[in-house]
Amino acid sequence: MRFIIAAVFVALVTHGIQASAFRSSLQLRQQNLENSMMPSTRDVRDNQDYIGDDLPPQVPRLNKEAKWGLIRAHGMDPLIRRRGLQFQMHHSKSLHKKSKREVKPWRVQNVLPKRPVVPAILKPLVALPVDVCPREFDAVTKAANGRTYFFSRERVFQVYYDDGLPQKASFLIADLFLGGPRQVSAALTNSRSGVTTLFEGRRAYRFRWNRKTKRFHLARNTPQEFPRNITITPATAFEWVDGNQVVSSGDHFMIYDAYWNLATFTDHTRRYFPNLPRDLLGIVYQGGDSTLLMYTKSNKLKVYNATKFKVVLEFPLKINDYVGCLSA
Repeated sequence: MRFIIAAVFVALVTHGIQASAFRSSLQLRQQNLENSMMPSTRDVRDNQDYIGDDLPPQVPRLNKEAKWGLIRAHGMDPLIRRRGLQFQMHHSKSLHKKSKREVKPWRVQNVLPKRPVVPAILKPLVALPVDVCPREFDAVTKAANGRTYFFSRERVFQVYYDDGLPQKASFLIADLFLGGPRQVSAALTNSRSGVTTLFEGRRAYRFRWNRKTKRFHLARNTPQEFPRNITITPATAFEWVDGNQVVSSGDHFMIYDAYWNLATFTDHTRRYFPNLPRDLLGIVYQGGDSTLLMYTKSNKLKVYNATKFKVVLEFPLKINDYVGCLSA
């Protein structure tokens, strides 16, 4: 009887050891499989094909408190220009004044209504002759209406597709961008707000597209001169894949807030945006979070991969074919 009990005890212990070993082996295999599926830091850098000691840092984002503090540091009130707040304050003041008025019998009861404001009738937008073809462009941006605009001296060339057919025309900048600058040194479009900003030296003009008039109209509180603490004179402007509005000149850039007319961040261009074309004018297309189509002053389209941080393709363009003009 003792022999039978001992044999059963040994069998149970042996089975428990085997089960524990099997579980440990299974956990080890699962951990090895997970580690093999997760790329190391070196693998990530090799896949991105970026040559450097470290990956380029990301542009820091300001939270609400930090941004409001920056706005107040520049002598502005972040609450006064919030949408609808001015109307609410004006409406509450008018109601307060009306409540204090005393109703008297000799008060005039019938007041002639104010004359309605007649909107100015805009002349039809007339395209310029196609016999003038520029040698190079000063700025380029793709607006919220899906059309790409190339600026050259006092002209702006409009390129887009309608039912699959290319539509190309040129206008005076002042005719298409009402109240805008005579010439443009840089341009960018905020894809979130739909506002297109044109830069003339150190002056910024914000525009919104009007579907009825088929023109760009000035936004509120614009144009604006750069404050003294902004030392960059815009030569290139574009929206990056993370939504930041980048304005650069030479080796330096700033993240520009067009609404508040201030720079939220400044640094060296090559540190945060490596391998950008030195003659970059602007970005005319953005595909996802990695592919950017850039236009350069040498009249080339360059495909930039934002994960590999380099230009992967480039195509030379003929200006006359691209914007629809006759070459000289």
